[in-house]
Amino acid sequence: MQVIETIAAFRQVRSRYTGLGFVPTMGYLHEGHLSLVHRAKEECGAVAVSIFVNPTQFGPNEDFAGYPRDPKRDLELLEKEQVDLVFTPSPGEIYPPGSTTVVEVGDVTEMLEGAARPGHFRGVATIVCKLFNIVQASRAYFGQKDDERRAAVVLYRALTAAEKHFGAGERSSEALRRIMHDTLATEPQADIEYISLADRDTLRELDRVPPRGALASLAMRIGKTRLIDNCILEK
Repeated sequence: MQVIETIAAFRQVRSRYTGLGFVPTMGYLHEGHLSLVHRAKEECGAVAVSIFVNPTQFGPNEDFAGYPRDPKRDLELLEKEQVDLVFTPSPGEIYPPGSTTVVEVGDVTEMLEGAARPGHFRGVATIVCKLFNIVQASRAYFGQKDDERRAAVVLYRALTAAEKHFGAGERSSEALRRIMHDTLATEPQADIEYISLADRDTLRELDRVPPRGALASLAMRIGKTRLIDNCILEK
């Protein structure tokens, strides 16, 4: 396993591979990340993983410095998985002095988390674009958002309740939102930010769930911790 810190060095080594699966991460790896590595190895053979806590996706009231990091453990886990390349750039390597280019996606980033965290998705889209251009992978592998497990149980229960009623035939978005709200309300410490039942592509709120299904998503705070989760409602 090669651990590489600069773009120039990564590009030089990258040229040795004809196909490469890419797993972008912000580190502090868990089984979800490793499952993506497994799939990348199965489908591509060679695997590259990036570890980069991206400062541009953190808002002014979000704790970039406090984001959990454990680089030694991360590298040990990736070594066990026989990852080929690990890219661990510094912020200055990705955003050199004078760097002003950003990626703006448009309307879809102005709703849900985009509305709650202005600038977040601009930062995400920008870093993903940069990493794709650096790594030049054949395939990229992303997982869904994981939450702080002990506090996130009520979110899972709320989404599971929505899935259960959807599976039983409920198609009213208002009813499904109310089901999720009532489940979250059983947690006395929960401060609900939003409950959404939206189109899977546009993220616009729905009155009724269409045959192709919908995206159910939630955001809330327990103390200082902000938790989000989502699931796809489909037959």
